[in-house]
Amino acid sequence: MQELAAVTGIPRVTISRVINQHPHVSERMRRRVQEAIARYGYESNIMARSLVMRRNNLLAFIVPDIRISFYSEMIDRVEREALGQGLDLLPFNSFFNAERERHLLTLVRRLQADTLIIVPITAHGELVNGAELAGFRKRVLFFDRFVSPQGGSVMMDNAAAGRLAAEHLIALGHRRLAMLESSEDRRNVCVRDRREGFARAVRRHGLPFNRAQRLRLDWPEQSSGFEYGHALVKTCRPQLRSLGITALFAHSDHIALGAMRALAEDGIRVPGELSLVGCDDLDFSAYSNPPLTTIRQPVEEMARALVRAVNTREGDTRVEIAPQLVERDSCAAPRANALRGIASKKITKQTPSE
Repeated sequence: MQELAAVTGIPRVTISRVINQHPHVSERMRRRVQEAIARYGYESNIMARSLVMRRNNLLAFIVPDIRISFYSEMIDRVEREALGQGLDLLPFNSFFNAERERHLLTLVRRLQADTLIIVPITAHGELVNGAELAGFRKRVLFFDRFVSPQGGSVMMDNAAAGRLAAEHLIALGHRRLAMLESSEDRRNVCVRDRREGFARAVRRHGLPFNRAQRLRLDWPEQSSGFEYGHALVKTCRPQLRSLGITALFAHSDHIALGAMRALAEDGIRVPGELSLVGCDDLDFSAYSNPPLTTIRQPVEEMARALVRAVNTREGDTRVEIAPQLVERDSCAAPRANALRGIASKKITKQTPSE
């Protein structure tokens, strides 16, 4: 800024006011400074500016894996909302790695970001303690988790998502239901909440739901949800047959679509012999064969809630947003011959790739 003042003859204080959008600058002087900035290629030092202004409008967003479609879509939506509020988004990937998560928390503090949004890699954010939350000028927001009273939280009502799936399938006449759970069961509170919401709704109708109806595998983290869902159904086919299952609720659309592929390979028709509900409503779920019935995560509404909380310090409390049932063609009433059809199909095995 000093060099720019020297070559233009404009006082540093005036240049500073224009850069920081101070209202008490004439339009003629504002244009003159802006032309000089463009001519000489001046760039302000964000770190120095933040020390003076006590803000830099930087919003850091840490997610476990940006390859997961839901998180990449959320980053896109939050950035669009943030831009409309004059905020810049810095996305980071923790790769489900504890050391990486700690490193990113330190890095974001050093960057002096005003606000941190984080999806902790553990179910209850055990790695994100009070000391690590200190140092953020505005606040810390947890997304997709409710972790600590030290920060606000925005998430979908996952228990309601499970309930909607169960009630839809039961209304169609299904009485033997199972859930395709994520391999991240032990560290993902969303898995637990969706399962509990699903189980409570099933039992409320006087129907059985026990551990045998909770289907999951230990599976390599680097594998996609598609691969996991495919392998899960291939492995659990005998279990589905012995329990007489006619409908499945998958923790995510990825898992549901992998399961749908495995069922198709074994000649099991969806929804003719088995109904299937996903969760998330990702863009491609409407284009599967058949189009997937799913529970929609209201991404736009959650993005707006996050950015609104950044600007207003709206409640260091839990904000839960209601999910929506999206009915497509992967569910139907159970047929009398469905179980015989499932039982008679040849079973092919699938094992984890190395």
